[in-house]
Amino acid sequence: MDILPATGFVRRPVIFLVLFFVLGTHAGLTLDYSWLFLLGASSAFCLCAVVCALMGSRAWHPALFRLLATVFIACCIFFTGWLSATVSPFNARGEWLSSLSGLAGEKIEVTGVVSGDADVLPTSDSKRVVAQFPLRVKGIVSGGKSLPVGDGEIQVSLYGPGEFDVPSYGEGWRIAGRISQPKTVLKGMSARPPCLRANFYDAHFAGGGQGWWLADRCYAARRASADYLSAGIEEHRQTVDILQSLLLGYRRLSYEMRQVFVFTGTLHIFAISGSHVVVFGGIIIVVLGMFRISSVYWGFFLTPFLCAYTFATGLQSSAVRACIMAIIYWSAPLLGRKPDGLTALSVSALIIVGVVPAQLFDTGFLLSFVCVLGLIVLYPIIHEPIRKKLEPDPLRLQPEAKAVTALRLAGKGIWSMLAMSISAWLVSTPLTVHFFGNFTPAGLLANLIVIPVSALVILTGCLSLVLGACVHWLAVVFNHANIALIWLMVKPMELLAQVPYANIKIENFPVWGIVVWYGLLVWWVMSRKRVEYTECAK
Repeated sequence: MDILPATGFVRRPVIFLVLFFVLGTHAGLTLDYSWLFLLGASSAFCLCAVVCALMGSRAWHPALFRLLATVFIACCIFFTGWLSATVSPFNARGEWLSSLSGLAGEKIEVTGVVSGDADVLPTSDSKRVVAQFPLRVKGIVSGGKSLPVGDGEIQVSLYGPGEFDVPSYGEGWRIAGRISQPKTVLKGMSARPPCLRANFYDAHFAGGGQGWWLADRCYAARRASADYLSAGIEEHRQTVDILQSLLLGYRRLSYEMRQVFVFTGTLHIFAISGSHVVVFGGIIIVVLGMFRISSVYWGFFLTPFLCAYTFATGLQSSAVRACIMAIIYWSAPLLGRKPDGLTALSVSALIIVGVVPAQLFDTGFLLSFVCVLGLIVLYPIIHEPIRKKLEPDPLRLQPEAKAVTALRLAGKGIWSMLAMSISAWLVSTPLTVHFFGNFTPAGLLANLIVIPVSALVILTGCLSLVLGACVHWLAVVFNHANIALIWLMVKPMELLAQVPYANIKIENFPVWGIVVWYGLLVWWVMSRKRVEYTECAK
């Protein structure tokens, strides 16, 4: 990458690559062009970049040719991203799924194979539940006629009494119901699959053993883990639902409890993300440390466990991002590189968008990456000035009193959590308002409470799973500890949700408002960096 000195991306060239690749992917999702034209443009710019790089080593003005090479590389990456989004196999899948929009509200019969772990949720009717699961479609019949089928999935919501045979991964089913199409459809691609709503009386088993054996083991481990998290506290239904949702990615919150977390801007804690991966990976690292395994080789051991955990919890966007980031971050020493959060985040974005371009327009994907980027960039700027003031005087000769030292440590911890909450709130607010129409001023205080308590719940829950698998009564002990922790997390949220103007509805928040908000944040970050550079120069 010696041809990039003029760009300023020398230290993190992957950010340069990802930025233009994402822009190209956006163009590919919104514009229709022949893949041959895009392939030719990408190849032409690549050739121009090579020529400029070679001439730069011999020409009278090498800096100019290096700059031209950098521009041509950016154009090549841009058209490569455009080409990737255009030829992606997920496009063809999206076309036939979007064609189902014409059948919205009509009754159809779908034959397929369950491709994920079913989740059983309560409904407003206490005597009924709904089982939700993805179904890989094999055949569709509407009005007595078979429809052309592509390689795709639909989401099934199967309603039934309190107990019925819930479909399991790898089983074939024939289900009759009514289709509903998601709102977000872009160039023939749905950001989320359509949903088939059906009654369990209209669902018929059609054979089993059609899934991948490894996925079947992962989902079985997930269900066994759910049993460990409920051991000894079965009568505390709310605690069990929150534990299983928080640690395993299930969606078992009641409507009322879900609204409490929505109104306080804290629903994000139930997305399997960085905190889950850090705690889960931390436990593995402790075990590796006990066997005195060097940190250089941690990536070899962490990768299979983190991938299995991410797969078992439903492959949520935030979970996939956190898993890839963790693998890249912890594998950096193996490549002789220093771990870097921005580089790990950029590579994870490149992998996800490269494999599934439509993720670029998925709400969960955008919120996940924007929040982590905000924490990486904003947190040090917000945290450092106050942290320095909480440090003891370096010229002081006498040691401070223990009470003063304890107060300093407490102040650092509180300010660290507050700075993290402010950072996440600043970067997530415009997207939350735009996508959900909710502006949550109470989110600053709510996240200050929820984030540390939920981290303790995740840690205690992981210990319940790991140690409970060895000694069952240890799972019961840690589960009882989580009764108190979850009460400490839920009770303040219920009180904050009742505060006037804790949550304000804002309909149709404009896109230009998002641009202005992030533009001001970028300006503020750049001005703070400029001040830091000036102080260092002095």
